[in-house]
Amino acid sequence: MDIKTLLDNLHDEVSCSVCMCPFTDPKQLPCLHSFCLHCLNGIQRTSGLRGKITCPECRRPFQISGSGNPSELPTNFRINSLLDVLAIKECSTVNVKCRNCDKRSAKTLYCFHCCSFWCEECIVGHNIIRENKDHRTLALKYFRDQDIKAVLERPAFCQKKHHENKELELFCKDFNEPKSQQSGTKGKESSNVIAGNKGANVRDSHGPLETQVQTRRFRSVLSFGRYGKSVGMLDRPWGVAVNDQDEIAVTESGSHRVSVFGSDGTHLRSFGRLGKNNGEFDFPEGIAFDSHGNIVVADSFNDRVQVFDTNGNFLSKFGEQGSRDHQLSNPVGLSINGNGDIIVADTGNQLIKIFSSSHNYLRKFGGAGSLVSPFHCIQHGQYFIVSDAGDHSIKMFDLEGKFISKFGKQGNKYGEFNKPRYLSVNKEGLLMVCDAENHRVQVFELSGKFVTKFGSEGSERGEFRFPRSLANLSDGRIVVCEMNNNRIQISSMIKSLKDKVLEKQKEVEQFNQKSIAFQSKVAEVKSQVQSFVDQIIAIIEAKKQGVFDAVDNQATKSLESLLQKKDEVEKRLKRIESAIEQTETLLNRGFSTEIKGFCETFDSILQEQSTKENGDTECIPRFSFTKSEKLINLLSMSEGIGKVEFVFSETKGQQSGTKGKESNKVVAGDKGANFCESPFKAHVKTRRFRSVLSFGQKGESVGMLNVPYGVAVNDQDEIAVTELGNNRVSVFSSDGTHLRSFGRKGQNNGEFYCPTGIAFDSHGNIVVVDCYNHRVQVFNRNGNFLSMFGKQGSRDNQLEFPRGLSINGNGDIIVADKGNKLIKIFSSSGEYLRKFGRAGSLVSPIHCIQHGQYFIVSDRGDHTIKIYNLKGKFITKFGNQGIKDGEFNEPRYLSVNKEGLLMVCDEKNHRVQVLDLSGKFVTKFGSEGSERGEFKCPVSTAYLSDGKIVVCDKENNRIQVFDQL
Repeated sequence: MDIKTLLDNLHDEVSCSVCMCPFTDPKQLPCLHSFCLHCLNGIQRTSGLRGKITCPECRRPFQISGSGNPSELPTNFRINSLLDVLAIKECSTVNVKCRNCDKRSAKTLYCFHCCSFWCEECIVGHNIIRENKDHRTLALKYFRDQDIKAVLERPAFCQKKHHENKELELFCKDFNEPKSQQSGTKGKESSNVIAGNKGANVRDSHGPLETQVQTRRFRSVLSFGRYGKSVGMLDRPWGVAVNDQDEIAVTESGSHRVSVFGSDGTHLRSFGRLGKNNGEFDFPEGIAFDSHGNIVVADSFNDRVQVFDTNGNFLSKFGEQGSRDHQLSNPVGLSINGNGDIIVADTGNQLIKIFSSSHNYLRKFGGAGSLVSPFHCIQHGQYFIVSDAGDHSIKMFDLEGKFISKFGKQGNKYGEFNKPRYLSVNKEGLLMVCDAENHRVQVFELSGKFVTKFGSEGSERGEFRFPRSLANLSDGRIVVCEMNNNRIQISSMIKSLKDKVLEKQKEVEQFNQKSIAFQSKVAEVKSQVQSFVDQIIAIIEAKKQGVFDAVDNQATKSLESLLQKKDEVEKRLKRIESAIEQTETLLNRGFSTEIKGFCETFDSILQEQSTKENGDTECIPRFSFTKSEKLINLLSMSEGIGKVEFVFSETKGQQSGTKGKESNKVVAGDKGANFCESPFKAHVKTRRFRSVLSFGQKGESVGMLNVPYGVAVNDQDEIAVTELGNNRVSVFSSDGTHLRSFGRKGQNNGEFYCPTGIAFDSHGNIVVVDCYNHRVQVFNRNGNFLSMFGKQGSRDNQLEFPRGLSINGNGDIIVADKGNKLIKIFSSSGEYLRKFGRAGSLVSPIHCIQHGQYFIVSDRGDHTIKIYNLKGKFITKFGNQGIKDGEFNEPRYLSVNKEGLLMVCDEKNHRVQVLDLSGKFVTKFGSEGSERGEFKCPVSTAYLSDGKIVVCDKENNRIQVFDQL
């Protein structure tokens, strides 16, 4: 863990799980769990047992050596270092106590040699002491990451009287207890002194066993088991062993039994139950088959080993609680050597004990100082190999029990361990180590040289959660027992990297082919677009030419008519001019009779001219051009010249709910207004909806609904509904037929207290928000409990009244952590990934979905819909409180349909509003009431595969299905 991550999670690291406060005088039990001294004193007082104590975490009982007081337990120096780091980190807000005068002050210094804090006054006295002249001190306000790292790397100190300031460097095997380099090695041989705090091998850096092997790869080929107490199910499986028939025997610490399976995962038989009688168990752990096929089991909390025949019939037992040679204290792992001797990891006594096949005690080795918390021991050739979970290392001993070497130290790098558990050596001589809390199996040469690893934290095939033990089938496949996933996985080893090289070469070739095909497709699409545009242009050009021709034809006709009219007018003009000349002549002559006759003729000429002039203007056309609005709308406002669709993965789950994985189709070429500076642009047609189905009525009986809240649809169009009132999940078919229900009120696994959000993951599992239990639970399709994550609190992995959830294309679970005003994202295995929001950004987040490169959040408290990018940066929001279109009154769950329309359950307005992704109102459906098509507090929506919309009508205690007209 890097410094930044450590500092971010520091409070988690230094909080006692009993008092939930920072540790005070942290003491470590043999099981490696640590607690405050005053908490352990209180536990011991309550139990009334002197010299004994039960771990509050794992419930294992332990004997306390010496006076029997918890103060005799070893101090956890690592936690003390972290407490110092916490004080340094919070020095600006919390005053730090001076080592000398006990005064608290913000102006404090830290001495890296004394490993203690000093106030400004006392540091003067510290510095004038001659022995302290080389001590490095630094004011807390000037601390940097490298300084904090130096604090964390400080050594542990001896706890023996008068040696409190001596570094704990060596173990004395003769005195069988930890000592400092100066505390008691006088007169002892150097060979009896063992390094206790170093990760490197002692004496021989390569160990006594040398092998040369090639790199190996592993893949999961089979997985079986799921959580449960029924026959064939697994409840905290711990140990695993394989017999000559490849039958797989598993101890179940939760169900206190042994279950036997075939190599294909078929359940064969089970035996045992909780108890102290013969054949009964109390936390069975280690298991092995002897040469006769009998099953040997470490019955840990009963401090004994029991032997059964292959059918599970009790044969014999040995051991009882105690520290004598024939006694045991919390035996954990066991194995059987070639002589049939039973090798037991006597964890409570910090010893390895060896018994004959007839259960006679033979010998022991280890003890305090040599072994801290031995979990498993196997014999390979002339050596014993021991996993020491307390020392985070693998240790080698010869057959006389003499320590030879060790390898490994605490960490998560290759060759480092976090509480290694069970061991095995395969036919090729490779040592396999269950690195439990690093959630992996590491593979080594017998010299301790790292070869490879397989597995990582998770619940998918090939992933582990606390792998405890492993065994080998006859064909070389590896059987791994996963405690927290409640399953057995079988992995196959691939002997060479050649396959991987060939695979990668094929992959590269596929990429090349895909690249060529992609470029070809791009060129093809462009060609199609260009061809289509050329066709459109040709059609438009032809239409344009037709208009031009029509105009030219009409113009030609009109011009010919005008010229003809012009000739007629000119002729009439000449007649008029001739008439005028005649008139003037007659006037000059003065003959009244001729004048009267000509006037009548002249009047008739003018009248004819007037009539013809009135008709001349009617033959001149008026030209105008009317645009085709339909064509403009078709090209500009609807589909443009066409659509190019780029298909990406997007959020699926509770409210997107369409069959299979949905695709996010980004359409190139459309134009639309960009509202509220939204990152989405869209232009859609108005839609109408009608109710085509309604089912459900209030009640507690199977098939009835009591305050339904969340709804989700799977690949088979099954509709899953959470019920707040009945604290269960009910599943219906798409026609409303009840299929099954599961859950009841409670806090145990599979029980609910107000379930709200729901979604199906890509495997068909049902993911449910258990609101008032502050957690998320995962079930298989039939409602059997699989896993859970979250508990009440404000830390990253905790939740406070979560409401809605959804699942994105990567399988990540997006949770609206309403109480903490955050959106939190977890992996499919429940591991915390990231968060965004906080007060000021989100008031009361109810639901969040991922669409493309954005998160869309309904904020009930702010009556708005908010948009964030994938880094959690706020982009924009739309809506406000009200009853108008585009306004909301406590918006609830969201969904995006295949057409890219956002649907918002506007709960207190009793309607579902439909908006484009820019936030522009499109339409709405529903109004307050109990008739078909009406709602009383609609909360969530999902989609059937045919596009129909499933709406959870909460206060009407029903589900309505709508079709789009």
